[in-house]
Amino acid sequence: MKTFEYYDKLDELLTPNIVNMIALIHEYKGKQALYKKAKSDILETLIEIAKIQSADHSNRIEGIFTSVKLRRMAYR
Repeated sequence: MKTFEYYDKLDELLTPNIVNMIALIHEYKGKQALYKKAKSDILETLIEIAKIQSADHSNRIEGIFTSVKLRRMAYR
């Protein structure tokens, strides 16, 4: 049976470059949370538009088409 010792590879995995990248990701996640809180109304609108567009395009792939008027009503 083959074994793998993670502790032997730890120095190779946690290089200063990798640690810096992890720190940046953590920092950006904090900024994202602040942005989501400050601009929640805009983001909610964008989410709704994305859902409608996704459904519309998925339907088109399946050969189902809706009227332009119906799509315009959905985007308001």
